[in-house]
Amino acid sequence: MRKFMDQYEAYACEVNIANAQHPGSAQIQRAPLSACIDPLSVDRIAYWEIEKVSHDLTDEDWKLFFLGAKDCDPVDMSKLDAAMAKLKIDTTMQSAESRVSKLVSDFEAVLVRLSMEGFAEAEPKLTVDYLVASVQPPAVRASVKELMKLNENRSLKKDARDFKHWLADYMRRYGEFEPLIAAAVPATAKPHKLPAATKIPKAGKAPKVVAVVNVDKIPKSNFTQEKCACFKCLSTENNVFKCPKVADGEAKLLMERARSIWKETKSVTVVETVDVAEVSLDNAVMCAARVVCVAGQAVSLDASFDSGADQSVVPPATLTKLKKQGRNVLVTKLKTPMKVQGFVGPAHTVTEEATMDLRFETDAGPLMLTNVKCWVSTGNLPANVGDILLSRAIMYKLGFDPRAMLREAASFTDAIDMADAVSHSGVVQAVLAVSHELVDDLAEEEEELLPLEMDSCFPDMVVEAVTAGCGSEFAANLAALLDKYVDVFRLSLGRDPPVKMPPLKVHLANGARPIRCKARRYSLPQREFMQQHVKELEAAGFVYRNPASRWASAPLIVRKPHTKDEFRMTVDLRPINSQTEQIAWPMPMLEVVVDHLSGAVCFFLLDFFKGYWQFALDPSCQEMFSFLTDTGVYSSTRVMQGGSDSVSYCQSTVQEMFSEQLYKGLLAWLDDLLGYHRTREGLLGVLADVLAVCADKGLKLHPKKCSFYVTEARWCGRIISGTGVKHDPARVEALQQLPSPVTGADLQQYVCAINWMRMSIPGYNVLVQPLTEMLERVFAAGGGKRTKQAAAAVLLEDVGWSGVHDDCLAKTKAVLGNVVELCHPDPQQRLCVFADASEGHWGSVITQVPPDQLHRPIDAQNHQPLMFLSGTFTGAAGRWAIVEKEAYAIVETLVRADYLLHPAAGFNLYTDHRNLKFIFSPTSVVASVPKYTAQKLERLALLLMGYSYVIHDIPGEVNVWADLLSRWGSTLPSICAISQQSLLISPLRDEKFVWPTFVSIAEAQVVAPDDVLSRMTKSLDAVHLVVLASGQMWPLRLVDGVIWVPAAAAAELQLRLCVCAHASLAGHRTAKATLASLESFCQWTGMKGDVDFLCVGAYIVLVHLAVRRVRLARPSTRPHLMD
Repeated sequence: MRKFMDQYEAYACEVNIANAQHPGSAQIQRAPLSACIDPLSVDRIAYWEIEKVSHDLTDEDWKLFFLGAKDCDPVDMSKLDAAMAKLKIDTTMQSAESRVSKLVSDFEAVLVRLSMEGFAEAEPKLTVDYLVASVQPPAVRASVKELMKLNENRSLKKDARDFKHWLADYMRRYGEFEPLIAAAVPATAKPHKLPAATKIPKAGKAPKVVAVVNVDKIPKSNFTQEKCACFKCLSTENNVFKCPKVADGEAKLLMERARSIWKETKSVTVVETVDVAEVSLDNAVMCAARVVCVAGQAVSLDASFDSGADQSVVPPATLTKLKKQGRNVLVTKLKTPMKVQGFVGPAHTVTEEATMDLRFETDAGPLMLTNVKCWVSTGNLPANVGDILLSRAIMYKLGFDPRAMLREAASFTDAIDMADAVSHSGVVQAVLAVSHELVDDLAEEEEELLPLEMDSCFPDMVVEAVTAGCGSEFAANLAALLDKYVDVFRLSLGRDPPVKMPPLKVHLANGARPIRCKARRYSLPQREFMQQHVKELEAAGFVYRNPASRWASAPLIVRKPHTKDEFRMTVDLRPINSQTEQIAWPMPMLEVVVDHLSGAVCFFLLDFFKGYWQFALDPSCQEMFSFLTDTGVYSSTRVMQGGSDSVSYCQSTVQEMFSEQLYKGLLAWLDDLLGYHRTREGLLGVLADVLAVCADKGLKLHPKKCSFYVTEARWCGRIISGTGVKHDPARVEALQQLPSPVTGADLQQYVCAINWMRMSIPGYNVLVQPLTEMLERVFAAGGGKRTKQAAAAVLLEDVGWSGVHDDCLAKTKAVLGNVVELCHPDPQQRLCVFADASEGHWGSVITQVPPDQLHRPIDAQNHQPLMFLSGTFTGAAGRWAIVEKEAYAIVETLVRADYLLHPAAGFNLYTDHRNLKFIFSPTSVVASVPKYTAQKLERLALLLMGYSYVIHDIPGEVNVWADLLSRWGSTLPSICAISQQSLLISPLRDEKFVWPTFVSIAEAQVVAPDDVLSRMTKSLDAVHLVVLASGQMWPLRLVDGVIWVPAAAAAELQLRLCVCAHASLAGHRTAKATLASLESFCQWTGMKGDVDFLCVGAYIVLVHLAVRRVRLARPSTRPHLMD
């Protein structure tokens, strides 16, 4: 179709030209586009491609269809690279402009053949790279590459047309002296062999250098005769340095280019060997950059020149020295304080600037440097720096040129042994400012962000490592490593290719149909943000405009927290997720994988740059991940966050990429990498391996989110260290600062947040029970839905929020401040499991203790917590017997912590229920299970057969739980306060039972006189005369000859009298016998009713025990209570 449209446009152009040449004659009518199409193809294209009937299509419809074929196809870089590798400049053409024009023409022809018109405008940087690679001969290409690295030529990479003009001018100047060089080198000349003196000298001998000592021995040519021709005007009357047509600095550049070409095409024939002075420490000191200068015409200062310093620096001590000599120095305040950072060491804030004059004594005479501006440092300069540090700008103004220095050395030898040129100052010192010049072939976006990336890696990241205590050797190696892999880091979107891993291919479920969302209305700020954001994604190659897409999801523009005009864009992929078959790949369990960190003392953290966007999406499913904006439909070429397969694919791909390092010094959770090792050297090795994989796979990292040496790593919301794992204090503090919840959604968010920390909170379920019960009320009021949206519609005050819940909220926030740090499992220590249960909850803790402390009492052992577990008995579980709840607490703990509880030496299991020790002990020998043991206990006991443990019984009075929990900040006295007591034959044998006495009856009569005074008489019998606690004599009051017990103030006394009358040596009495016994001794109002109530309750207890105990025979007939 593209070829057909090109032919039609050529035909139309010819018709227009013919009509223009004969304006007065009859005009030629151009045939319509539809008439030029093959009749057999018209119906096929209309039905299958345009999806309309052919006779309904206008000529404009056909034109739009065929013009759509001229749109650029997605760039296939592999095909483009292969085609451009064959592109070469035509050196047979004489004119430089013709060579470059022909090169550009050939370049455009390749783009047209690959359907990539407009590539030069869209990708000027890549266009320039391709054109540079096609330059011939190789010497000129190498020179062009070097010149393109200069700062003044960096702008040429942004405009291919500017580069084309520059290249034509450069090739023209090269062509001016190209004939001279060709004449100097005979075409038939064979390369000469280098003399033996050029061979590498043997060890122990002074190195030899090959040097030309007599130019007359070199064959005569225009290039080597005494009066050489000018490389600018080709005149032999003057050389290039005296040419009137040469601009400033151009002569030196032309000479250097001629020399570079000459070295590639000319072999030296006559040479002599000369000795080179051996490099020694004394010679190095003589060449040092520290010199003596005079400041203020009187004070001698030790000055150091540093090409790595961005700014000259003078310490306060130097200014003090000048002031003591009566020399005033102009010191001014900086307009803005500057925060500067050296290669290593702490950061400094500079606020003042000093201006001074410096005089240097040289062999050629004194040299005066005036108005030297120096920042005033906050402290002294590092050792061996001197009194003043002079910057790179001053050195360049004095003529320092490292390239010229290297060329001068290369003119004498091609290799110099630097084994003796070792610094003896020890650690690399900080000099307040450092700058690395990166000369690399980077993308245009990367070049603009290069200073930011370098500042993030050099020296900030190294300084952080030094501050964390990595040491000088680690810092130096880290700096070299980051310099080597600087291209791995990114700070902004660029046109980087995806990682070199298989793309994500999403599989649709059977019956899936395309989904198209409805167009939405967006505000003006939202539309502006969306257009800019989509434009950036499109420029980076992450999305492309897709007018033919049949899928479209809705983008959501969400305002960023705490901002007014900043947004982020997400895409609602839920409709697509409902029609896809998900990948079955597990996510790592954090509490399990952190076991690998045991013994590690140093860590590094790496974070992907735009994590999901770096992974490719298979072309077959890119259309499914299209989204609808107000300006069109865009399809994604990369994995999008929110897809049902995105998380699984990302995790599996990362694990495959780092398969050799995973769990051998590296943990991975999606785009967060955690490196660990026992030594600094080992950590640096792991980091080097990981960065090498990133460079090989094309994975980019975010430098500002990376840390290359820490002793405590913040990873996945936890603080990882060599001692254990704890929750992030910042996250804990944020939870504590949350206001009281108002809606059910607020409460749900808070409960879910603290639930994530439950393994580090002893007795968690007991603490949050009021909040969880309130949350259940919220869900019930919301119609049974447990979503945040449904809970947001329920106000807590409408479902019974009270002061109890406020107190519970305050307690949970206080407990968050004491979240326990969990230790790493140590295989050399003994595991201990403590489990307990109460009527409503169960809890457990798993600890480890040194084996040599097992003989001590438990409260004297050094228990290190590994995990806290807890739960609540709800529904039918709340009606279990306490022995079943105790057994469940043990079994549930072992099931949840199964990955911990299989050490070779087994573990200790502690319980305060003696029956469980008998049931669960693996060493006990039981002929048969007792009938009263529930079948549930038997099933639970079978589950424990897969573990190797020793069970221990702890008496409840010891209250080990309270002691252990108090160590870790818990205020709970015990999960279950159970104490064991011997079974008593009669409650009257209980030591705590208080027997009724005449004194207690008399005290009741004194406090509460009754209303039966008419019937009451005072007993004059000495037996009924009682001495009260106050010493008063009190005759007991009698009614009908028996002692009167007041009802108003002696309820507990009456109950104890009933118990004494009901219990006898023969057992429990009936209600009739109990009442008769009481009436013979005392009397009170309502005595018969109280006795009936007591006896009925005792009978119900007996019936309940008879049902629970199989051996107790149930009565065939119900006895009468009064019998």
